[in-house]
Amino acid sequence: MNTAAILKLLQIQPIASRDELISACAEAGKTQLQRDALILQMDAELQIVRDKYAHQIETFNSEIKHETRRIKTWADDHREAEFGKKQSLVIAGHALEYRKGSGKVEADEDAVVAKILALPGAGEGEPPTEGDLLRERYLKVTATLNKSSVLSAWRSKDASTRQPLINVGLDVVAEETFSFTPAREELPGSVVQPGEEASA
Repeated sequence: MNTAAILKLLQIQPIASRDELISACAEAGKTQLQRDALILQMDAELQIVRDKYAHQIETFNSEIKHETRRIKTWADDHREAEFGKKQSLVIAGHALEYRKGSGKVEADEDAVVAKILALPGAGEGEPPTEGDLLRERYLKVTATLNKSSVLSAWRSKDASTRQPLINVGLDVVAEETFSFTPAREELPGSVVQPGEEASA
């Protein structure tokens, strides 16, 4: 794309008449259809490439998985003798490694929280109990804005429902967007199958 074409795209030329508007819409629509046709052609060609290699890649993946299982079985059987206290081992340049995750909490969360909440707490002036310490250290209390309720209240015809929200600094802004949908007139040769050439 030359400099003149780039400047033409950057400069927004005003539309002077309805006829010019229709012409601009037609040009934009034609370009969109050509783009969509090119995307379809690209996707079709990419699918052919994927189909060509998918089977071989899947075969390789299966072979890698099989050999990795064999290697892990050997490592498990010889872990104490070959690894000792180490997590990894290098043999002929190949790295065999055990990795520990960061840990995962496994529990019925609702049941555990309920039990912690039910533990007795200290009275006024008394030292904290085990329950107090558990609640302080391991429970989170998070307050979030219920945006669905805010929107419902904002749409209410009752002004008194909206006013308390305004008083605390809330506002609801409905953004307006613009879109252009071209007339979907079929273009000759708009969809080109792989291996074919677009008709003139």
